[in-house]
Amino acid sequence: MDDGSILEAISAVQNLLQSLDGSELTSVARKLIPLFDAVRPQVRSAAIMLFTELLNTVKRRQKPLLQEEVTRSLVPLLLHLQDEDPDVGKRCQKALAGCFQLLGWSCPKQINSKKAWHTHPRVVDKICQHSVLKLKSVSDILLQCLDHLQSPQAPIRRAAAIFIALSGLQQDPDSSVRVSVSRAIQQVRDGGRNQSPQTLGARFRNLFCCLTGQEERENAPDRDLLGGPDLSQSHRWDSGGP
Repeated sequence: MDDGSILEAISAVQNLLQSLDGSELTSVARKLIPLFDAVRPQVRSAAIMLFTELLNTVKRRQKPLLQEEVTRSLVPLLLHLQDEDPDVGKRCQKALAGCFQLLGWSCPKQINSKKAWHTHPRVVDKICQHSVLKLKSVSDILLQCLDHLQSPQAPIRRAAAIFIALSGLQQDPDSSVRVSVSRAIQQVRDGGRNQSPQTLGARFRNLFCCLTGQEERENAPDRDLLGGPDLSQSHRWDSGGP
């Protein structure tokens, strides 16, 4: 669909929210999440706004149905706090407040911070303590962040790299993971802002391999790094990217 049709559809669904049951709300939420990364800021903003309204519509008995999609929305919403468009960032703040409420988590005040993550890593650290550290699958978080290393927005690519480095992995029981994370943090602080998404992607692919138990192979093609099928066919990055 073109952006105009998507905006019309979002507006139409907005008028129907009150009449949707739990499974329909879940379906809408699932379709909205990919739009958080749309190229046009108007589409991103509209999708996030509808997602927030959807959260406010959910009845208590429907909350368990939405938990999986709400959990899946956390990483993109957190990364888009650093969106180039300030309106999108504000929408994310409201959406995250709704997510934390539905999940029964306390909402970190740092989500309202306007500070850049690469100069204020403590902001990210506090956010991580209140969010991703409570999630069960670190590999899912990393896959979402790897997707965002291909974002056309430099602030989102940078935020994804920092998020990977600071998402609680410094306390991982595996020493190789802790070493990889420490190196990544230092490189991001020392000059990650000037590096291409391909360079950042290569570094964090190896970190992902450590976490998933795969052997690190710096010279292997992308499709072999994680084993199994070519992930470029099931994720948004292309086969030539990270």
